[in-house]
Amino acid sequence: MGIRQWSGALGRRNALAAMVGTVALVACNGDGGDGDAMDGECVEVPATVTTATVALTNGSSFTFEMNRTAAPNSVQNFIDKARCGALTGTIFHRVEDWVIQGGDPVTKGERGKDYYVQGADQPQGNVPAAGLGGGKMPTETSDQPFEAGAVGFARGADPDLTNDSQFFVLRQDARHLDGGYTYIGKITAGLEVVRAIQIGDKIAGVTFQ
Repeated sequence: MGIRQWSGALGRRNALAAMVGTVALVACNGDGGDGDAMDGECVEVPATVTTATVALTNGSSFTFEMNRTAAPNSVQNFIDKARCGALTGTIFHRVEDWVIQGGDPVTKGERGKDYYVQGADQPQGNVPAAGLGGGKMPTETSDQPFEAGAVGFARGADPDLTNDSQFFVLRQDARHLDGGYTYIGKITAGLEVVRAIQIGDKIAGVTFQ
């Protein structure tokens, strides 16, 4: 059973998913557009970088080690999105006890004030629901375990295609994702920050070392 993050019935679906032991990270690839949206000038990033630090506008941050061996194209895609400003200003639109998810371009900038969030009282606006934005790229599966701190890309119903903007970080182990999602790295610092993130927390920028 999959969980659509834009659903107002999320709590009921979570309860059922817990009973059957299958919870999915779903993004509707490409329907919201803006998959290639880049803002401003791109910052040069050396090919030798190994870690990414995601800073939030509240002053906190978390760092993860990128795994180019597991998903070389997806890691490079994350770097390119971040270095050209595509992730800056997006929010974490999905926050659950086991996972956070963000990077959707429809939550960026002026449109962000109208984003749809989880819950029964969803605001009405002229933008797609959060979780519908982003483009498509091929899924890169690996044998890396989806344990607490793992970072990956969300995808839609087609297991061969992954969203190129929306990424997630696990707060808890979620081994049912193994072999079905693109794994791009693991948290090395700031897992406590990840576990404290709330819906609407905004990305201030991403730097690489």
